[in-house]
Order: sequence, then structure tokens, then C-alpha cells
Amino acid sequence: MYVQLRTIPDLVAWVLGGLLLGAALVGPAHGSTYLVTPDGSGDFPTIAAAVAAATHGDVIELGDGTFSEDGNRDVSCLGKAVTIRSASGNAELCIIDCGGSALENHRGFYLHGGEGAGTVIENLTIQGGYQRTGGGISISTGAVPGPRLIGCVIEGNTVSDAGGGLYCVGAVELIDCRILDNNAANGAGVLVSGDLTMTGCTIAGNEISVAQGTGAAVYLTGAGLITSCTIADNSSPSVGDLFHLRVDLTRIENCIIAENPGGMPVYCCCQGSAELWCCNIFGNADGDWVACAAGQEEVNDNQSIDPIFCRDNNPDLPYSLSSASPCLEAAQPECGLLGAWEQGCEDTPVHQASWGRIKTLFERH
Repeated sequence: MYVQLRTIPDLVAWVLGGLLLGAALVGPAHGSTYLVTPDGSGDFPTIAAAVAAATHGDVIELGDGTFSEDGNRDVSCLGKAVTIRSASGNAELCIIDCGGSALENHRGFYLHGGEGAGTVIENLTIQGGYQRTGGGISISTGAVPGPRLIGCVIEGNTVSDAGGGLYCVGAVELIDCRILDNNAANGAGVLVSGDLTMTGCTIAGNEISVAQGTGAAVYLTGAGLITSCTIADNSSPSVGDLFHLRVDLTRIENCIIAENPGGMPVYCCCQGSAELWCCNIFGNADGDWVACAAGQEEVNDNQSIDPIFCRDNNPDLPYSLSSASPCLEAAQPECGLLGAWEQGCEDTPVHQASWGRIKTLFERH
């Protein structure tokens, strides 16, 4: 085809017109949505089968119930930008039970095909994994930004080495996730060798399993941005820590790090550093504003005061805040809400308690 263009405006108009026509012909990309159910009666019999058939942009929705056995664990996304999510949006009702053990190793997801931010795991519970690394999820993609985990519960997973709940080499983003009761030698909750972005997450009840282990909550080798998270009830040996930060700068803001029975709250080594803004560090057995958090308590609106969790008044939401909490938005005009939880109970009278009583409460939780 020959087009006669006499002037520069003619050329510009012709190019723009072609671009607009091409966009209209191609249109926006809309993926397909597939349903997988625990009994195999959906569009595909297993999660893995749905991923194998999916293409970029597709959504795989999981019906409520418990997914287990091969095809519903150790799932690889095969490098595809797909979303795997609960159809109901309720992670507590949609469970991947990995069924792992020391004799038979399994985890929920294994992302190792170059998956990036277009790969999303959303509103699922992943439990019962047992591996050397990455009991719940293992990521090794190299993509920046990396995969995203949204609204997930990663709970009760065990590894012999590192990354009890999540192990990542590369980049990963966690949004509104709960990392609970996982166990590892290092990085019991999360271990990331790369870039970590974490917003609105709760990391609680995770435990380091060996005397020299570190990072009961987070072990990070790289840069991190930790925002609006609650870190509580994690345990590391006396030589250990909760946040173990190496190599690069991590910014921690609007977080609560409280009532952890073992481990320094924030420890840096190997040129790692941490900046804390609008954080409340309180009641940790191995000290509060110590190690690389030292000297930051009275700057950047940081504080050390009881957050008043709703443990006894609302055990279903133990890390929500009492109406008297200093971490509520109304009490923090400069910072806004601290931690991952809003108010969940009314204030109750304060009663004196012995240290023995306090230790008993820790043991119960």
C-alpha cells in the first residue's frame, strides 16, 4: 500500500491513526476463569491440571474445602502469569493441606519458572508442609517485581533448614497475609534472599528450632519495606532474633513488634541496616529498642507502650486492639493505625499479675 504524505502533520496523523486502529482491533486482554473443587468435579480435576491448561491472564478459582494429595500440592505455576484464588474469598474455608512429613516431603506451591508480579496466590490457607526449605511456599524466579501473595494464611509448616512458611530467592510481595506457627532453623516465618515488600501482615507463633538459628519472624538478605504489620509471639533462642537483616536497608513503618518470648526484635549484620518509623516495640523478652533498633525509640514517632491486644476478650482475633490501645488511629494523629489490626474489643480493667502468671500466658499462646 502506498500512502502519499505531504507534510509532517500528515505523517503524525497517519501514525497515530494506525496505533489507535491497532489498539481497537486487539482490544484488552481478558483471561478465562476456571473452577477447581476439592472433589475434582470442577473444570479440572486438580489445581496442577488447571495450571497446565491455563494461559497468561487466566484465573483459577478454588471451591471451599480441603485440597490434598498429588496435583493439589507441590503446585508449579510453570512460569505463567495466572491467579490462583479462593472462589469465596475466605482463606479459612479454602485449604491446601500439604500432608508433608519427614519421610514424605511436600509443600503448597513451588514457583521456579520466572513468575513475576502477574502470578498471584490469593485468599488460600496453606498448611502442613514439610521440606528442607520453604515449607508452605518456595519461590525462586529471579523476576523483579516478583510474585504476589494476597490474603493468604501460611500456617503450621516445618522445614529442616530455612523458610518455614515462605522461602524466596528473588523478590516477593505479601499483602494482608498471616504467617503463623511455622518452624525452621532460620527464618521460621519468612526467609527472603532478595527484595521483600510486606504490608498489613501478621507474623505470629513462629519458632526457631535450633540454638544458633535466627530470624523467627523474618530473615532478609536484601532490601525490605515492612509496613503496617503485627509481629508477636514468635520465639528465637537467646542468641537469636525476630528480624534478621543483612546486606541492605530495610524500612519498617507503622508496625507493632510486641510480646515475643524470645529473640531481639531487630538485628542487623553484614552491612544491613534498619530504619523504623511510627513503630511500637514493647514487651519482648530479649529487650525492645536494642541492637540496630537502639537509639530510634524517641525519634520518627516510635514508641514503647503496651498495644493492648484483645487476646482474652476476643480470642478469635487475638491481635486486634482494645478500645484503649495507643496503636489505634485515633491515638496516633501523626502516624495513623499501627499494626495490621483495627479495634476488636472494648477496654477492660487492668489487673496486676506476677511474672509467673505472665509466663503462663506466653506458654498458652
